Amino acid sequence: MAEITPNERLVPSLLDRLTNDNPTGGIESRHNRVEADVNLREAVLRDLEWLLNTGNIQGVVDLDTHDEIAKSVINYGLPNLSGKTISTTDLRQVQEQIRRTISAFEPRIAANSLKVTLVPGTGGMHSNSAVFQIEATLWGRHMPEALFLRTEVDLELGEVVLKEGST
Repeated sequence: MAEITPNERLVPSLLDRLTNDNPTGGIESRHNRVEADVNLREAVLRDLEWLLNTGNIQGVVDLDTHDEIAKSVINYGLPNLSGKTISTTDLRQVQEQIRRTISAFEPRIAANSLKVTLVPGTGGMHSNSAVFQIEATLWGRHMPEALFLRTEVDLELGEVVLKEGST
């Protein structure tokens, strides 16, 4: 395999740098400590799924008078969606919450390119779920990449499933 040039190297996220995939292997090589564009896409998808499946404190604490807390890591994730019904949930509000959450906590996505759209008439996993299309630009080393995600939100379980590709 050809050597990765400095321009092709991306520094992995802090979590990826702290995670040792081979604890018995000794010291990791320089090649393993940098991230290629291919691995970046996989890491962003994984981190987005973790982000959207994490409940924040917004439903427990009134943050209307605490703007900075609402934007901080203390409020990481989406408001709890489990146990809600599709008929009583404002899906446009969920759409906006997804957009705001990604903008606030995923810096590898260009915030001005992020677009979250409710896909009408598509019950995903079952009748109490909604489907959203996420379109964004992912910062890459050489050039930005388009990102299209089908996002199914199961309101009964409060689970979010991301799949690459459009709806």
